[in-house]
Amino acid sequence: MATPDGKTNLSSAAASSSSTPAAATPEKEVGIEVENSFSADSPYFSSYVENELRSINIMNDTLRDIAGRTKTFGKCGALMSEATRRLALACKLRRPLSPEEEKESDAHAERIREFQVLERRRAVGEDMASLLGVMSEMLEEIADAQVQMCQSFEATLVTSLEHFAELELRTAKTLDNSAEESTESAEQLLSKYLNGRHAAALSSNPNDIEGNEAWNKFSEQVGNHGQTLLQRFQNRNKTKAPQGPPRTALSQGISRTQMSTASKSVPVPVDPAVQMASTAANLRLTLEQVRLAQATAELKRFQLLKHIVAHKQRRKFEIGENVLASLHGIRAYFHHCSDLVNGIVPTMNRFQVEQQTARNHLEKKLAPSWRARETDIEGTIDGLKNVTKSAGIIVEAIASGDRGYVEKQATGLEEIENKVQIWRLPRMLADSTRLKRDPTPGVFVEGWLYKKKDQRLTLNAWGRRWFMMDSNGIYYFRANEDWKKGEGRVNLKKLERVKICDVVLCTVREAPNEGPRFCFEVHTPSSKPLMLQARGPLEYNKWVAGIRNGIETQLVSGNQNVGRAPAPRQTHNIGEIKKSSSSRDNSPIRSGDAVDLPEFHDIDNERRGAKKIARSTLIPQIMQSNKCCADCGAPDPDWVSLNLGVLLCIECSGVHRSLGVHVSKVRSLKLDALSESEGKLIAEIGNDNANKIWEGGVGMQKGWEKPHKDSGRKAKEEWIKSKYLWRGFINHLDKDGQPHADGEEKLCKDMFAAAKGGDVLGIANALARGANASWQNPDENGRTGLHVCALLKAGENKDDWKAIECAELLLQNGAKMDIRDKDSHAVLDIAMIKSADLDMIEYLTSKSS
Repeated sequence: MATPDGKTNLSSAAASSSSTPAAATPEKEVGIEVENSFSADSPYFSSYVENELRSINIMNDTLRDIAGRTKTFGKCGALMSEATRRLALACKLRRPLSPEEEKESDAHAERIREFQVLERRRAVGEDMASLLGVMSEMLEEIADAQVQMCQSFEATLVTSLEHFAELELRTAKTLDNSAEESTESAEQLLSKYLNGRHAAALSSNPNDIEGNEAWNKFSEQVGNHGQTLLQRFQNRNKTKAPQGPPRTALSQGISRTQMSTASKSVPVPVDPAVQMASTAANLRLTLEQVRLAQATAELKRFQLLKHIVAHKQRRKFEIGENVLASLHGIRAYFHHCSDLVNGIVPTMNRFQVEQQTARNHLEKKLAPSWRARETDIEGTIDGLKNVTKSAGIIVEAIASGDRGYVEKQATGLEEIENKVQIWRLPRMLADSTRLKRDPTPGVFVEGWLYKKKDQRLTLNAWGRRWFMMDSNGIYYFRANEDWKKGEGRVNLKKLERVKICDVVLCTVREAPNEGPRFCFEVHTPSSKPLMLQARGPLEYNKWVAGIRNGIETQLVSGNQNVGRAPAPRQTHNIGEIKKSSSSRDNSPIRSGDAVDLPEFHDIDNERRGAKKIARSTLIPQIMQSNKCCADCGAPDPDWVSLNLGVLLCIECSGVHRSLGVHVSKVRSLKLDALSESEGKLIAEIGNDNANKIWEGGVGMQKGWEKPHKDSGRKAKEEWIKSKYLWRGFINHLDKDGQPHADGEEKLCKDMFAAAKGGDVLGIANALARGANASWQNPDENGRTGLHVCALLKAGENKDDWKAIECAELLLQNGAKMDIRDKDSHAVLDIAMIKSADLDMIEYLTSKSS
């Protein structure tokens, strides 16, 4: 479901596992490949975050160093010349040397200092380092100037920068700790669940007494409301009490206050179906809680990435503004340096423009885009909370003997997992964040696996390891001694690589069914089989198929490293990845390789071959009715602008994305789950109707020719910007020539009238000409177009009722649900009070949730 800002809301996807059971997801969906989401838990994410946190820390030290030198500069009037030179040195991003260090001439020490300068330049940014360099040159020229200027420097370069550095560092550390805690919590829940005994219980025969006892024991553990989720799993190994089948208080409909009395009474026989359904419902509740924890961890990691990206923009104008203030102070105080100051005015103006551009880029482009994605994840979490709450209600209903829920409750393990969509959540979250990291060069498959430990006596028999397979072998990474001492985050540069075997010398086999689920064995001639467990069926299929394909490729092509990608341009060294001394290989991942820091970017234009089931049933009809791109005529467009109602090719969709979500909200018809209301809106407008509006006056514009499918990107970009951003091709001949304010009011009234009459194209025409979707009509009790859409009644032929399409178009173009009329009624309020159509009430409710 799309939010008002146009981003896909995964709450509708999460809510698809409703309170009543439905058919399980087809097994063929298990094979869908999970994308490499950058915000997912991985060593790449950890490496990126650690390096960025280190940069923020260095920036904090750098700015504090500048501020400290400024204080010295302000307090020591008699030593102003020396203090100014120290400040100039700090602005060059060099740490001032102590008297002892100045006497040293060690070349190694000088290299260390140069490295510190490079680190500081990266921390503050090249453009800001250049700006600080300009300031340093000026300070060297005015080292002997008057003492009065010290106060100006102290006011601009101390308080603000220290506050900015402290706030950025504190926020980053808080978000980092929150992300680590949430990730660890989610991982513990999933690990406990994967290694529980419920699989054997659910797969056992109903007549199997031992299996049913295990099932009932797990049910009692999960149904115990006095324990936390982790405590429930920790009690799973306790032996069964000898006094007959266990029963929970909820399964007997007994309140907590009656438990002591009930325990003394004669046991009442329990309906097996109720017991089975109750335990299954408890299992489902557990799965929903696991899923909620995973989504929460994803949100925390996403918020950390959002802060890091925003920090890179904020530091430009936060540091720059204070530096510029100091530069202006220099010009004011030192009249005798006017020639020098006038010489740097163009540079100051250039940096000022750049900083304003950076601020605008953050506030108008980056912030809305990232906020929309964050809202998407938050919507997913809200949906998961609602579904989890519904699961708890089902548990209580079944425990109280509600036969309706008992009969409808799914009892199969795989059926429950498919219903909950526990294994599809990573893909859903990746679709929401729209972030992707580049694959590791030369690696066929990689990811987390659980490795069974060799020790027989151990509290935890399974350890999580990051595994990789390339054309030569299979490897896993284990913590080296430094990381074991407690340095913390899982980072590739702190892990030691261990080679398991060569690809051509190994075989992979599925583990026996009686063991833990999703396990497979890697057999080698020289060692005993290695038992591995995947994190769900999708990961299981990926690894088994990947190893088998790698073996087949090597046997057919020989040891030619088929599939090895070219080595990346080595720009940042994140440390050595140590190889095991016993392994000899020519893997693309070599010891001492300089590896690019993991970068991330939007994945929309890189996943053309991915398969996704569209939520709206109208997608085939929409694609059939709009066979060409609305802007260049390219065939078979599979991208859509939700607020414009047009279909686009992939190249034009990229231009639309560059316009911003306030102009065009681009989604994929194949990759994104469009709602039914979005599908109806697109089908109602379409390319032909939209172009009649947006290109109605193109014939009156000289020198313009509509691009075709083979036109260059520049031509398409100019056309699309002129068409949608500047609205240059709209036919304005029907305007009455009134001033702009009156004309805008007339357009808003036209939009209001079209909304009142259920005219979708009329609303689209008014919005294209500049009407405000949230305009309140003073003649209609302050109601908006969305208010009157909500009150439209369906006639005898409901196919002609376009109220939902009108409401969807207004919402996609910025209309707000919470705007109130003069009676303080929001849109949903007036729909309920005025007994609007039931479909409209359901639609508005879904938009409000």
